[in-house]
Amino acid sequence: MTTVRFDLPAWAEVTITIYDILGWHVETLVSSWRVAGNHRVEWDAGYLASGFYFYRLENSTLIKIPSRDFFKTTYFMDLEWN
Repeated sequence: MTTVRFDLPAWAEVTITIYDILGWHVETLVSSWRVAGNHRVEWDAGYLASGFYFYRLENSTLIKIPSRDFFKTTYFMDLEWN
């Protein structure tokens, strides 16, 4: 079992996607809105072959700027599974 931990500064839509070493989509762990704070998601990869896997964590946090709204996306990678 692998645990992915992340912190959110504000309410945000979160997507965590797992990819294999060739960049193929393996699984989407999370695709939902989450409240601000500490979070953890567990991934059971027991059905997969041993190797290297990567995760991509995207969060879209609405940032308020006078007369302008926009979304900020942040990416994190690197998950090793042996």
